[in-house]
Amino acid sequence: MSSEVSPDVSVSFVITAFKDHYLEAAIDSVFAQCGVSSFEILVLDDSPSKAVHDVVGKYDASIIRYIRSDHQLGGQLGLDYGVRLARGQYIKFLNDDDILEEGCTSRLIAALEVSGAKLATSKRHLIDDEGAFLKEHLFSLCPFDRDVLVKGRDLLEFLRVFPLNFIGEPSTVLARRRDLLGKFPHISSLNNRVITSVNDLAMYAGLLIDGDLAYLSEPLSRFRLHAGQSQRQGSAEVLGTTGREVLLSQFDAILGGEMGEAGTVRARPLFQSGGAYTRVPLRKVFQDAGTITDQALSQFSSLDRRREAIAGGRAEALNNWFGQRQLPAPLAKELGEKGSGERLCLVIVDEQPDRFGLNLSIAAFRVARYYCPSLSCVVLSPSPESYNRAVFQDVEFVGYESGALAGALNQVVECMESRWFTVSRTPAEITPQGALILMAELAEANEQIKAVYGDELIDRGGSTQSGLFRPGMNLDLLLSSPADMSRHWVFRQEYVVSVGGFRGEAGEALEFDLILRTLESEGFGSCGRMDEPLFLVRPDQQSYSLDPYMRAAHDHLERRGYGSAVVQQGAAAGTLRVRYGHPSSPPVSIIIPTKDQLHLLQTCIESILEKTTYPNYEVVIVDNNSETPEARAWLDGLAGMGIPNLRVLRYNKPFNFSAINNHAVREARGEYVLLLNNDTGIISPEWLDELMNHAQRPEVGIVGAKLLFPYGKVQHAGVVVGMRGPAEHVCIDAEANDPGYMNRLMIDQNYSAVTAACMLVRKSVYEQVGGLDEEAFAVSYNDIDFCLKVAQAGYLTVWTPYSQVMHVANASQTSVDKTADDKKVKRFQKEQETMFERWLPYMGNDPAFNRNLSLRASGFEVDHRVELNWQPQKLVGLPTILAHPADQWGCGHYRMIQPINSMREQAVAGGMVSFDWLSVPEMVRLDPDVLVYQRQITDQAVEHMQYAKRILKKPTVYELDDYLPNLPIKSAYRENMPKDILKSLRRSLKHVDRFVVSTEPLAEAFSGIHPDIQVIENCLPICWWSDLTSLRHQSEKPRVGWAGGMGHTGDLELVEAVVKELADEVDWVFFGMCPDGLRRFVKEVHEGIEISQYPRKLASLNLDLAIAPLEDNLFNRCKSNLRLLEYGACGFPVVCSDVEPYQAHELPVTRVKNRFKDWVDAIRMHLSDLDETARSGDRLQQVVRKNWMLEGENLRRWRDAWTKF
Repeated sequence: MSSEVSPDVSVSFVITAFKDHYLEAAIDSVFAQCGVSSFEILVLDDSPSKAVHDVVGKYDASIIRYIRSDHQLGGQLGLDYGVRLARGQYIKFLNDDDILEEGCTSRLIAALEVSGAKLATSKRHLIDDEGAFLKEHLFSLCPFDRDVLVKGRDLLEFLRVFPLNFIGEPSTVLARRRDLLGKFPHISSLNNRVITSVNDLAMYAGLLIDGDLAYLSEPLSRFRLHAGQSQRQGSAEVLGTTGREVLLSQFDAILGGEMGEAGTVRARPLFQSGGAYTRVPLRKVFQDAGTITDQALSQFSSLDRRREAIAGGRAEALNNWFGQRQLPAPLAKELGEKGSGERLCLVIVDEQPDRFGLNLSIAAFRVARYYCPSLSCVVLSPSPESYNRAVFQDVEFVGYESGALAGALNQVVECMESRWFTVSRTPAEITPQGALILMAELAEANEQIKAVYGDELIDRGGSTQSGLFRPGMNLDLLLSSPADMSRHWVFRQEYVVSVGGFRGEAGEALEFDLILRTLESEGFGSCGRMDEPLFLVRPDQQSYSLDPYMRAAHDHLERRGYGSAVVQQGAAAGTLRVRYGHPSSPPVSIIIPTKDQLHLLQTCIESILEKTTYPNYEVVIVDNNSETPEARAWLDGLAGMGIPNLRVLRYNKPFNFSAINNHAVREARGEYVLLLNNDTGIISPEWLDELMNHAQRPEVGIVGAKLLFPYGKVQHAGVVVGMRGPAEHVCIDAEANDPGYMNRLMIDQNYSAVTAACMLVRKSVYEQVGGLDEEAFAVSYNDIDFCLKVAQAGYLTVWTPYSQVMHVANASQTSVDKTADDKKVKRFQKEQETMFERWLPYMGNDPAFNRNLSLRASGFEVDHRVELNWQPQKLVGLPTILAHPADQWGCGHYRMIQPINSMREQAVAGGMVSFDWLSVPEMVRLDPDVLVYQRQITDQAVEHMQYAKRILKKPTVYELDDYLPNLPIKSAYRENMPKDILKSLRRSLKHVDRFVVSTEPLAEAFSGIHPDIQVIENCLPICWWSDLTSLRHQSEKPRVGWAGGMGHTGDLELVEAVVKELADEVDWVFFGMCPDGLRRFVKEVHEGIEISQYPRKLASLNLDLAIAPLEDNLFNRCKSNLRLLEYGACGFPVVCSDVEPYQAHELPVTRVKNRFKDWVDAIRMHLSDLDETARSGDRLQQVVRKNWMLEGENLRRWRDAWTKF
């Protein structure tokens, strides 16, 4: 979609045109620009007529390019589209009704270049319809008394409190094309959010978060205010308020911390070299000039609400999480191509047009269609005539009468050409990456799939506050939480037509009703799920009645044969509760294993007998070798009483929980068996009735209860497979009356597993799957394994909160299992590993959970490690890499972090960089194609490699870029290196499939240590190094310098005398390490900084010559030429030691022997002709940019070394 920069075009003027009235004047002002060597004009026509086309036709077609998109774009996307199609180095935006002053563009370019800013702007004049100057407004006020460079982050902190756009409209600003490209979904979004009305500020924020603003105090443009502007339409207030809320919420999330009160920014003179930064009180300037009081400002910017959110830790919420789900442009393109064969129609129901919610929904639709051109939109409205059709040229409107929505929907569905459709209600927004991924997923959907659903994000006050992260198909959760679970499904059009469409009698629950009918006729396999937010909703602007959902659920149950079922409101708002009304009460055998612990057993038995209202049960106590006289006597007495529904069985073998229960089930007389721990107590009389309410359903195999600790908090509310190990209870220690995430602590639902502390099973199902596994799971995980076997056999496991039982937890096993502690640990580890091996696919993909939720949490908490849970490259067949760097500094970045990041950005591969060890379930969730370990030698690292090989059966790679067995004597890192480093390396290399190193000499040095050694040389990441510029002749003396970290003591000793000798002839500049003995000879010493800032800092040294001394020893001979590449990327000419790393590839540098005279002579030679020296720096820069960047074939070669075996 994007063009390449042309060397023949300096500036691209991007004009988004919706009207033609003032367009000619705008274009003429471009042709009148002075000081611009070469330019092009792109006019993007978004108008409803041919008027714009006719105006453009009057001009030279070789300079002005007329572009009309196949679809209406709107202003935001028009700017983005223009940037992508532009060929100039600079982008100058221009509205169709604004005018540029003659020197505008050249002055703004000069401001960018002299300052290194990312955005340049100026004061602007306001003009009216006729072009006459208007009185200055507060927003057009120039707050500076000179041309200044303003710290970008300071400016955002100011705008965060005082969102006044004094920077100007797009017509006032200029930026480099490279800084605008690659933003997803477009240049005016923040954190993936569509921002209306104030989208220009959002675009500026994207540049200023890590860049500065050049502000010129001279008016260089004219902004026209007239009646026809979109800003002055009826929807402006709603869109402005909503847009401002979203913008400010994203500012809070991105900037973090508390909002400042002072309202000052740091600024320095723009064209004055070496000028100091001073604080400019912007807030005072604007408040003195206007009428905005502190109270009005607080209300306008929602300061009190936002400060409360910040103080409560809610400001970030899911804003930054959602913001990380930005698709790199090449991957977005590939996904779009994959899904291009599918057609999806977005049917929007707008019941209240006067609220202007449709504008928000359509803005999001257009962003999604920007990437998915086959996406179409139909709007259903009770008053379709009320809309401005010029604003909605790309939307079809269909009217409907009150109560007749289903009929109108069916009419639309029957006539549509799209294969799929989804129904939403304003102001819901379809998400851009969600639409792309959905279309790619639909391209793979087989004919069995009739409907697909995803997740939702919830907006409150402009902030992405939370989400509905839905599990896999969960019948009981669907029935219990119908509205939350049935919104925004995607249906196959042909299927919906074939079943008669939506039923009018379903009312508001028409989607819910259709889903239930689909499950009845097509089965669970007909519904697909994707763990991706498809829509963003605003619940406070949408309401519904529960009654239609109750009727739809009741109709569904009747069709399934439950004529006596009762559907009523559940315990939590918006939820339902189903009583199936079974006609009989089959016998249940309650099995209670025990040993000693008489007080627990007595409490359990007495509470069952006293409180249970279910009429048909027996209690079977299984004594496993009780030893205390009291327990033995009590059990003997009980056995001798001959109570019909109370029996005592004996199990005289060693403790084996699985065998004990299996023995009892064989002896049980009931049609159902209930496994119950002896440390439980009945607190709800209908506890067994509630369990049997579900157990008698033919599709259900297991039912579990809500267990509470004696102190009243939750002990068991279902089990998630893969959580904190092979499996764990969710929401332990939640309050008993806490509704939980999506009300999941208060509603019936399906889980993959429940605890055997209270588990009801149909006896025939128990026997069908072979009961509990006595061999592999004698003590732990037997219940989880059993539940998964039952699921595998095709039955559901239901957890119900309406059956509540008290549970001490672990009292039984802790007291009864007398195995020695060390043997217990080994047995537990073995059982864990068996669980991993037997149920590996479940581990990171429990269908009752969602991959966006954390496996390390105790409940339903979002995992903010987006890399772990979001791997969209898998959809287009790209490999996934799990990388474990050795550090977060030099080699960790160059050999691991930046290659992975570059592969992601260029759609070469995907993956995750992790600085901690992922659990087995987390690795299963990521499902990497390969695991890469860099310089990992610890016991924990080796154990992780073994797990990867033995359990995941994934290939592994080891990475190293230094010859660690031979660190130089003077190296600062030598003392921290293990004495037996070679032995440690051999131990690690035993467990990997490939050994990748950075140079051929390093591969030779390690020859024989591994059978598969490959060499991948260092390259520079383009995001850091591709566009650096440095200045020359910036001091009276030539600037000669060195850059490097600690550990170069020996290297710098080589040139110590050289530095002293030339101290009067050059200005020495050291960046990083500078020995104390040299400091008085060095003009500038720059301390080390964070690595991401290192490239620009290095370039800013403005060196006329750089030196790279290197000792000649085995360690250094194995090193790479990275230092030369870094210097070259900055355009520095180089004198370096004539040693092996710097001899390779014949880079255009000056090499010298490590002798004093050779160094001095070479440096003086360069100083004698600085112009030629500069040209040598240019040549080196050209070679580095052409051959040594982390892109193209270099990147693919790296990927293949890691992934192709």
